Amino acid sequence: MSGGYNSVFGEYRDYYDAMRIILGAYVERLKASVPDERLYSRAARAVRSESDFYGLPFVLAGEEHRKFEALLSEISEKTKNTEIFLPFDYVCSAFSMSEGERLAFAACLLRSLHSELAEVFAYINNDINMTFPTLSSVCTVFLSGDERAAYNALTSYIPMLFEVKSGETDLSCVELKPRRRVLDLLLGMEFLHDLPYSHTFAVNQPIDEICGREKELSAAQKAFSDEGCSVLLIEGASGMGKRFFVKHCGILCRKNVIFADVDKIPENDITLAISELERETILQRAVCCFVGVTDKNSEKAERAARGLIPSQKLIFMTAESPVKLVSLPVCRLRLGDLTFEEKQKIWDSFSVPVENPETVAKLAASYDLPPSKIKKVVSECERTAGLRGCDKITDEILKSVCLAESEGILKDKASRIQTSFRLCDLILPQSEKLQIIDGINCIRYRHTVYDSWKFKEKTGTGTGLSMLFEGSPGTGKTMAASIVANELGLALFKVDLSKMMSKYVGETEKSLDEVFNIAERSNAVLLFDETDALFGRRSEIKDSRDKYANVETSFLLQKMDEFRGIIIMTTNFKQNIDDAFMRRITYIIHFPQPNAEFRLELWKNAFPSEAPADKGIDFGFLAERFEMTGAMIKGAAVSAAFSAAARGGNISMSDVVRAVRRQFAKFGKNIPPADFGPYSLYIDNSDI
Repeated sequence: MSGGYNSVFGEYRDYYDAMRIILGAYVERLKASVPDERLYSRAARAVRSESDFYGLPFVLAGEEHRKFEALLSEISEKTKNTEIFLPFDYVCSAFSMSEGERLAFAACLLRSLHSELAEVFAYINNDINMTFPTLSSVCTVFLSGDERAAYNALTSYIPMLFEVKSGETDLSCVELKPRRRVLDLLLGMEFLHDLPYSHTFAVNQPIDEICGREKELSAAQKAFSDEGCSVLLIEGASGMGKRFFVKHCGILCRKNVIFADVDKIPENDITLAISELERETILQRAVCCFVGVTDKNSEKAERAARGLIPSQKLIFMTAESPVKLVSLPVCRLRLGDLTFEEKQKIWDSFSVPVENPETVAKLAASYDLPPSKIKKVVSECERTAGLRGCDKITDEILKSVCLAESEGILKDKASRIQTSFRLCDLILPQSEKLQIIDGINCIRYRHTVYDSWKFKEKTGTGTGLSMLFEGSPGTGKTMAASIVANELGLALFKVDLSKMMSKYVGETEKSLDEVFNIAERSNAVLLFDETDALFGRRSEIKDSRDKYANVETSFLLQKMDEFRGIIIMTTNFKQNIDDAFMRRITYIIHFPQPNAEFRLELWKNAFPSEAPADKGIDFGFLAERFEMTGAMIKGAAVSAAFSAAARGGNISMSDVVRAVRRQFAKFGKNIPPADFGPYSLYIDNSDI
C-alpha cells in the first residue's frame, strides 16, 4: 500500500508527471496540424520524457495507457492515506469537479508553478501570447470535447477560481489563469481569507459561552432545516450580540462565518462581489452573514443574497431595526435584552480574581449594558490588571473602565462634570436628602424590582429615573446631580441646550433623540440645566411656531416615557414647567435657601482638613449673620484661602470676612462694616 503525502508539493509532483504524459501526447498529435516548428520544438522539449507519445490520454492504449492509469491510481491511493490537509483535493471536492475537470484544474495550477509549460500551451493554443490553458484546449484534452461541460463550468465555478473576462463565451478566448487567492490556498498559505468588505470567524477558534439565548438558538436550528427559508434575519438593538449569536449558529452547523458589511460592498461592481463571496463561502466552508442591513441598503443586500442562494442553503443578515425584504423568503429572529440574572453571569465571567465581588454586583446594577459591552468591560479590566501587574482586579480598575466606556461615546454631545462629592457632603433637610437616596436606590435595585419581581410588566417600557431639582441659584442642585452619579459609579454629562435647540423644523427633536439614545447606551447620567427652557409649558396654537414648539414638547414626553437611563433636570422656576412633564418625573426635590443651622454645616465643610485654617474662625457668627447660599459660602472659602496663600500665612477670620463681603458685592449688595460686628475692624472699603 502506498504511503501518504508529506506535503502538498508531493501531490503536485505526481500530477506534473501525469501532465507530461497527457500534454506530450497532445503536442505530438498537433504536430501535423500546427506547422510552426519553432513552437513545436519548444513544446516538445518541455514535456519530453524517456517515453514516446502516441495519442490522447482518453484514447491511450498499451503500455502508455497502463502507466498513466497506474499514476492516477497511485495519486488517489496516496491521497487517501495522507493525514495532512491537501488543498488541491479540497478545492476539487468543494466545487464537485469530475475526474476530467480535476486534471484540467491541475494543468492550470502546474502552469502557474512551472514557467516552462508556457511554451506547451502557446503551441496548443497556436498563439505565442496565450501561455495558459484555454477553456477550448482543456475541453479537448481533458473533457473529451464535451463543450456542454465546459460551458457549465464557465457559468459556475470558473469565474470564481480563474481570472476571466466577464461575458466571454468563446471557449478559445477564455484563458484559465488561477486567481492569486486560489494559488495561495493551493500552496497552503492561506485558508481563511478576508475581502475588503468582509471578515471571517473561524468556527474552531475559542469563543465565550452564550448566555440567555437558548430559545433563539433553537429557533435558528429549525431555520437550518426549513426548506422555505432562504434568509435568517437577526434583528436587535446595537450591542445585543447579533454577531456573537451568528457565530454560535456557525458552531451549531459546523461552518465558519463570513461577515460581509453591506455598506462596504461596492455598489458599482456588486456582480464581482457576489462571485467573490460565493467563492469564499465554498473555499472556507462558511456561511455568509450580511451585517448592517437597513431600509436604505436592503435592496443591495437582497441582490447579493440572491446571487449566493444557488450555493448557500441559508444566509444570515443582521439589522438594528426591522427591514423589509421583498424578493426572498425570510425568517425573522429578534434578540431582545437579557435579564439581569443572564447579564450577571457575563459580569461574573472574569478569568482574573476580583478584589471585591460586591463592587461587581453594584456596577452590574448601575450599568445597564448590553451583552457585548459587558464582555468588553470584562476583557479590558483583565488586560488593565495584567498591564499593572495586579493579581486581582481592583475596585479602581473596575470603576475606571466602566466610566471610560460611558464617556467615550457621549463626550461629543455633552460636557462631562467630574467631582468627588459623596452623600456625606450633601447638606439638605432630611426629607429632601432621603428622596435623593431613594432615587439612587431606584437604579441600584431596578433589576430586582423590574425583572425579578416582574414590575416591568406593570409599568410599561420606561424603567429609567427622572429627577427635578428646583430652587434658587447656588443651593447645590448641580452638586447633588454629581453626587447621584458618583454614588452609582456613573459619569455625569451636562447637555448644552444651546446646541440642542434649532430654528429649523425637526432638528431639535433629531438632536435630542440622538443624545437620549447615546446616553441610554453609554449608561451616563444626563443633566439638563435650567431645563424650563426645554420643558416649558405648551402654549395655545396661534401660529406655526407654537405648533412646532408643541411638537418638540410632545416628542420629549415620548422620550421620557421610553427612556431607561437617568435624567436630572434643574430649574429656578418650577412653575414654568409643563404639567405633563411634572407627572412623568419620578422625584421632584426642592432645594431651599439654607437656614442658619445648615449654613453652619456648610461653613464647616467648606474648608478641607488639610487647609491651614485658624481655630478662631467664627463659623457660628457667619452662619447666623449672613444669609448665603452654599455656592456663596464655597466661593468665600476659596477666596479666603487664596488671600492666605498670597500672604504666606494661615486662613484667618480677617481673610474670611473680606471674602464674604466680596461675595455679596458680586451680586451688587454692599455690606456695611457695621454688619460684621466685632469683626468690622477687618473691613477696608478697598476690599470691594
